Amino acid sequence: MEVSMTDLKCMARLLECDAMIIRKYSHNSRELDKARQSSKLAKKLIKLIENGK
Repeated sequence: MEVSMTDLKCMARLLECDAMIIRKYSHNSRELDKARQSSKLAKKLIKLIENGK
């Protein structure tokens, strides 16, 4: 099974939504760090998609 560009775009979008939900309902710094990590990973994924690797 191969991962398509559409799958990668969907994954990046889900990671951004995940980060937004975590930020909205977080109560401590550990949860906020998870939101930051999700957002950072989504940005890396989008950058990878745009560069065509």
